[in-house]
Amino acid sequence: MKNVTRAKLLLLILILAFLLRTIGITPNFQQHPDEPGVIEPASKIAINTIFHHNPDPNVEPQPFKYSSSIFYMHALIRSIILMSSYSIYKTTGFTFNIPKQNFGEPSFEQFIADLGPYFLSDILLWAHRFPSVIFGTLTVLFVYKTALLLFKKGGLALLSALALAIMPQHVRDSHWATVGIIQTFFFTLAFYLSARAWKLPDTKNWIMASVIAGFAVSIKYFPLPLLPLFFFLFLARTKITPSFLIIIFLSIFVGYFLGMPYIFAHIQEMINAFKSQVAFYSPEKVGGEQSFFAHILPLYLHGYHFNFFYKIAVGPLLSLVGLIGTFYGIKKWGLEAVSLLIIPVINLLFITFYLEAVYETLDIPALPFFAIFIGIGAWAILQKAQNNKIILAVILSIIFLPAFLDSAQASLACTKTITEFEAHDWIAENIPEGITLAFQPNMRLPSKNFKFVRSEPKEKFLLAEIQESGAEYVALHSGYTDRYSQWLDDKLFLSQYVKNNEFTHLVLQEYEQNTRLLKSFVKPTMCVNSRIYIYKIPPLLNPAKNIIQQFNFSDQNYFSGWKLGHLKVPSGTRIELLSTSNGTKLKYQYDSDIFSQQLGKGTLPPAFYGTPFRSPFININSEKKYSATMLVKKIYRSLSQLPNGFLRLDFYQSNKEEPILTRISPRLTPENNEWQKLLITSYAPNNAKFATISFQTSVASEPSEYLIDKATLMGD
Repeated sequence: MKNVTRAKLLLLILILAFLLRTIGITPNFQQHPDEPGVIEPASKIAINTIFHHNPDPNVEPQPFKYSSSIFYMHALIRSIILMSSYSIYKTTGFTFNIPKQNFGEPSFEQFIADLGPYFLSDILLWAHRFPSVIFGTLTVLFVYKTALLLFKKGGLALLSALALAIMPQHVRDSHWATVGIIQTFFFTLAFYLSARAWKLPDTKNWIMASVIAGFAVSIKYFPLPLLPLFFFLFLARTKITPSFLIIIFLSIFVGYFLGMPYIFAHIQEMINAFKSQVAFYSPEKVGGEQSFFAHILPLYLHGYHFNFFYKIAVGPLLSLVGLIGTFYGIKKWGLEAVSLLIIPVINLLFITFYLEAVYETLDIPALPFFAIFIGIGAWAILQKAQNNKIILAVILSIIFLPAFLDSAQASLACTKTITEFEAHDWIAENIPEGITLAFQPNMRLPSKNFKFVRSEPKEKFLLAEIQESGAEYVALHSGYTDRYSQWLDDKLFLSQYVKNNEFTHLVLQEYEQNTRLLKSFVKPTMCVNSRIYIYKIPPLLNPAKNIIQQFNFSDQNYFSGWKLGHLKVPSGTRIELLSTSNGTKLKYQYDSDIFSQQLGKGTLPPAFYGTPFRSPFININSEKKYSATMLVKKIYRSLSQLPNGFLRLDFYQSNKEEPILTRISPRLTPENNEWQKLLITSYAPNNAKFATISFQTSVASEPSEYLIDKATLMGD
């Protein structure tokens, strides 16, 4: 009876996993960045096979980035849909809701190669994504089987399967035509088969485990599934003989060959692909000064992966339960629980300590194994309930409901149109014609009588720059900011001082504090949709006129009050007085190489901006208008054509705290090496008591030298 009940519960969990992964595949048709790398080669293989009877996977782009079998699977799916659709059209005349005049009378070749993919793009994308749903659901099944095999507890196995079924990142990635979920399935399957061969010693079981482990390696050239295989082989070492080891290694190669059947036909391309992968992930590429094997201690420590895993991928409650399950499982079951740590720990070491990259899908291989630890933790907690059904239900709800709601809400959100379309429709309905709208290039804009201003970090982006352009509204597209601001969560112990000086963070904060947010279009990260914010831009203020304090740096007294800012890098940043033909000026010099070496090579992104120095605190009155001005001349001629360097006006409640409001002037124009006047005007917040003036510029791209004069604070 227990087995029948357990089977029914497992079926319900699998149905739940399938539904969560199926809902929201479309119309969320904005592709994940990795999807074209799978779909485009598969499309070319399908055409080559249908028209030329040549299934050779050696097609661009990146033909050997992933296992050939992945491309074959998607090529087969694509071929079946296109060929069957053409047969339906020829047999019934059905044109798939496309007007007959647009559909025309395509030939077989035209339909397969051109018109079919265009007319059926939504159906094809859904079909390409569907295998991830299947493999994601099957992973839930094998998490159950693995937990049951190792721990012999049906309830624990069901809880493990439930944890993965609702786990937000696993649900999210199962919506995409990418390789991560398929790789994770074969990692899990290889682990299960290896553990089964250990528990049920038989040569056939070891051969099957070795073949699947080899196939799993072929998917992304990642040898992780071999480690559990060798671990369980070591535990079963009494059966190991030279001939047995030969069989194991041959089986691994057979599995790899099944994943890459053209390995011998294109051995040079394989070697080149392998070299490119090694070069991409090498320490030299990512900023390390020595090889991986030369390091005993980790190269890098990322905070982003920990934050993402805890907050989004798994969720706080499940993460806590999984941590409890890890310690409890090791204490109670020993080697069985330790074996589950092999893939998560090695993967964690690779992506967190060795690989200087921020890419959240690198976490995926660890998810099934962490789900089992969640199952262990939940099972241990439920043992305290003493079979009280009400208490059991409450505990289960507390542990699993938040993650389920996150996954369900995200899946449902993806059933709606993408944010670009939502923003397009809202702008068309709510913003009057004739106004000037600042936009970022990948926005979808309505064909209304607008005046458009192109806005992006490389051109006009700051609030003051948008105001100078005369724009009355701005549509900020997170696709142009996430690549920079994401770095803020990349370090585990990121100083708040550093965060408050990061350029993109300052800009977005200024929009939030000084404009009116009209509408935001935000979806969960699962939907691969950019966040879009539409702001009403206030007009420029007339500058204040009464000089409160001016620093013309004519003697040492004016210079001594200026202090190095929060970054405190005296050997990389220097400020000094410099005599010129027009008198003494303040000279700011920054050496990017010295700074990078001090914080660690590769620490700062090219878009990072820092405040090297600032003025003394100046007493001000709250709610009054103030203007800051400064003359700046760039004396180092760089090759960069990006606007760089701006004046900051910061307001403080205390001279010992961080600013409560920061205003930023337009940036220096890159092509002009003459004196330029920077200006910013703002009202002081109602609790402000002090203000400072500072000059901020890029600190991570190239050496810089500037002359500064007549830094002035004015008020009305």
